[in-house]
Parts: sequence; structure tokens; C-alpha cells
Amino acid sequence: MKFRMIDGSVVDAVKDCECVTHTVPHWVHMDNIDHILNARLLEGGSFLGTIGFAKEEGARLRVKLFELKNRGIVEIIKEEGDVL
Repeated sequence: MKFRMIDGSVVDAVKDCECVTHTVPHWVHMDNIDHILNARLLEGGSFLGTIGFAKEEGARLRVKLFELKNRGIVEIIKEEGDVL
């Protein structure tokens, strides 16, 4: 995985934890897990599930946007072999 930075440079994403379940930075891994869990709210097609999904995804995306802005990242570039 690589990140395109606000200045246009492309840098390698550095794993920042000791987890053995993923090869990407921990916050990226957790964002992916949260997205998968949120998507389960859509199973069954209920109205309340859809509302729950929208609320949870909104919260997830606010955290992701904070992480991106805080780190100066404008694009996440996934590469073959990345384990989210």
C-alpha cells in the first residue's frame, strides 16, 4: 500500500503495529473491518438496518477523513498483496 501525500509525493504505507492479521497500517485495517461490520446492517433489507448503516458509515468516514487529513494523505493506493 502506498499513500499519495498532499504535496503530490507517493510514499510507502508503513505498518505501525505488531498484528499478524494484516500488512497495512492499523488504522487502515480497522477502517476496513468497520466497513465490513457496518455492511452487515444491510442484510435483510430492513429500514432500521439501512438507517443504522448510514449512521455507522457516517461515523466511520468522519474518523477516516480525520486520519487522512491529520497525516496529509490525499489518496490510498492499494497494491497487489495488501492484506487488509
